[in-house]
Amino acid sequence: MVWLDQLRSDLRQEFGSRPKVMVLATSSLTGEPSARCMICREIDDEGGLWFTTDLRSEKMNDITRRSLAECVAWLAASRKQYRLRGQLLVHTDPAVHQRLWTQLSPATRATFLGGPPGSAVGQVTPTHATDLPSTPPANFGVIRLAADRVELLDLNTDPHTRTRWETVSGWKRSAVNP
Repeated sequence: MVWLDQLRSDLRQEFGSRPKVMVLATSSLTGEPSARCMICREIDDEGGLWFTTDLRSEKMNDITRRSLAECVAWLAASRKQYRLRGQLLVHTDPAVHQRLWTQLSPATRATFLGGPPGSAVGQVTPTHATDLPSTPPANFGVIRLAADRVELLDLNTDPHTRTRWETVSGWKRSAVNP
């Protein structure tokens, strides 16, 4: 997939080995929007974006009710924006959970050991690597955005260009107005 190779290359240029910060937008059953910055942990060979999340979070309520979502990556240095739309799927494979859990920093792992996201602060969570469990807790979740539409807005061209790829029966590319 041409868009996937281009996305991976642009992300490498922008972030190097640093975390790939993207905005994930979901909506509730009543249509209320919710967007948050998340770290894209992996991009698979089908173009799926992998994220970790706390299963007790409000975003999980959104995903269970309505799995259509969009992810945006703004690459300031290269002046490009990627938008990926598709279904968010919750993965339960213990091997995937374990692999992603061990890649998280101790501070990030510690966030899964406190109260539910958005609740009042209560118990103090351990922050030293020696205090953290080696396996993910039950509330550790892995979600994957399976894109069915990808758009690239390139602000380096004059005029700006916008390219869209959509899955119909295979990926179809088209140029659209920015």
